[in-house]
Amino acid sequence: MPAGARGSPASADSGWAAANAGPAGSIQPPPGRTPPIWREGTPLIDALNPALLGSLPIGPGSGGLGTVLRMAPWWLRGWAVLFCLMAALGPAALWLLWRLRRSGRRTLELEGRLESAEAQVRSTLALEAASLVDPLTGLHNLRFLEPSMATDAHQARRAFTDLLAAGEDPLAAREDLVLCLLDLDHLGRLNGTWGRPAGDAVLSQLAHRLGRITRKTDFRVRWHEGTFLLVARRSRRSGAVPLAHKLLEAGRDLALMLPGGEVIRERWSIGFSVFPLHPGEPALGSWQQALGFAEQCLAAAKRSGRDRWVGAMLVPEADPAPLRALPEWDIGWAQALGLMRVYSSEQGFAWPTLPAIE
Repeated sequence: MPAGARGSPASADSGWAAANAGPAGSIQPPPGRTPPIWREGTPLIDALNPALLGSLPIGPGSGGLGTVLRMAPWWLRGWAVLFCLMAALGPAALWLLWRLRRSGRRTLELEGRLESAEAQVRSTLALEAASLVDPLTGLHNLRFLEPSMATDAHQARRAFTDLLAAGEDPLAAREDLVLCLLDLDHLGRLNGTWGRPAGDAVLSQLAHRLGRITRKTDFRVRWHEGTFLLVARRSRRSGAVPLAHKLLEAGRDLALMLPGGEVIRERWSIGFSVFPLHPGEPALGSWQQALGFAEQCLAAAKRSGRDRWVGAMLVPEADPAPLRALPEWDIGWAQALGLMRVYSSEQGFAWPTLPAIE
């Protein structure tokens, strides 16, 4: 076969284009074929952005049917632009990733420290709470009493002062603190007969009973051995007598079980007072003094026969002037002056003058 008789389609098209050049250098496509895209005789296969390409229109005015496009420089091609972007942004992305990982590790470290600190705080609070609780009865102990009573007494005194300044009767409001001391009548005999574990079991049951018959807003303290203190918050002093009666009856109705299974019944005696001491002069006296009155009343109940309650309150109508200069005073003396009124569960009760019991 003669040379050039059978050539490639590209050479054939090139020869045909040279032979069929139109006016103004336009190229006419072969019949039935798509207008080729040329650049100096080479097909353009990757020119994607027309804004970067030059074009030579070959239309009806020039006798052409296609468009000749010029390929973009290599540095403006897609792969080159992508490579440049990666080269420019890659270090920044790596640095950002490193920072994020470092921040993540730092966050985990801080969270661990925070959890450790919270656990330590919870442990400290638990130890502090445990130090304020009597382990035998589950009631508060004397360490709890001082700060709690100071806060409650301050609030009660301020409430009375505000009510008086507003021209209202403080006795009509529930702003009194009622302080009740309850003492098991024969704890020594119980321990001597049944042993110390029996006495502890009885005290634990009495404390549980005390918690069931009083309000959650009140607080209960193991005062000493077989003595408990109940502080009834936000109460009326007019309700002190019914409260003492309720407590006395609750102690009488309680069947106490000893460790060996025996069931006994024990009684307690109660002494109570209120704070503020004088409703017309809230600044008079202190909560320690009110607690001292409750102790005097408890001793009076013990001396007069046990299994009873005794309480004392200043007369609201009495002039407290004789008491202002006294750091403390005796209930019997104040009663003799008509400044204090004594109450008891026993009719005909008289304030005893016997020496204090041991």
